[in-house]
Amino acid sequence: MGLESHRKLPVINFSEKNLKPGSSAWTSTCNDVQRALEECGCFEAKFEKMSPQVYEVAFAGAEELFGLPTEVKMKNTSNKQPYFEYLGQYQSLPLYESLAIDHPTSFDATASFTNLMWPTGNDSFRKNTNNLLRYFKYNEPKMEQSNAGLLPHADKTLFSIIHQGKVSGLQLKLKDDQWVDVPPLPTSFYCHCWRSIDVILKEKGTRYSLGMFSFISGTVHILEEQGGETHPIKYKSFDHFEFLHFVKLNLGPNSNPCLVKDFTGV
Repeated sequence: MGLESHRKLPVINFSEKNLKPGSSAWTSTCNDVQRALEECGCFEAKFEKMSPQVYEVAFAGAEELFGLPTEVKMKNTSNKQPYFEYLGQYQSLPLYESLAIDHPTSFDATASFTNLMWPTGNDSFRKNTNNLLRYFKYNEPKMEQSNAGLLPHADKTLFSIIHQGKVSGLQLKLKDDQWVDVPPLPTSFYCHCWRSIDVILKEKGTRYSLGMFSFISGTVHILEEQGGETHPIKYKSFDHFEFLHFVKLNLGPNSNPCLVKDFTGV
């Protein structure tokens, strides 16, 4: 399968029909993913089996969702973890808002979210959100507004998968500190681990995207036995969700851009 160059972002094709655990195609693809993350921290995952109908329905649902009144969207709250709720109405990011579905592969979770947004029901939306966690919307900037939809930042997740609508804007920062424009393609998903990303709106129109974010429930273990004089251990083991709470309390305009060092650095 191999990696092919696409604007300096590795491309891995997941459309192989024989891509089953234990097969040679599976092993080869696993090696490609590992190499892409080690060398770039991100890659483009192509899945050409996704039909245009699924793509259109997903983003039609996003438009319907964000068309709800703000007071309804703000009911999307979480008493468990930070960042698992509605985000938006920020003076510093007037173009941005997003909503989250916790445990999106659970029927009960998607039904609960749908009933919260539409108390009278919306079966069409519920049936088409089983694999989605967060919906994003970026309004088209007005004449006097900045075109920054999202400021440069690194997701505090274990792994992030982004799928874009028809309006471009996503940028990823590679390990060589070069920013790469990531085009919106119907059969492509952009996967990254702790890479800096931002959204710059260069096209006309409202921008929608979908994101699936993974976290570790429990402790992120640091393999201390792998350290030594040449490669000393720089971090202690830590609880992923405690780190999220730390970030929410300490994130600000003058905070350390790498808060993980403050939280768990040796």
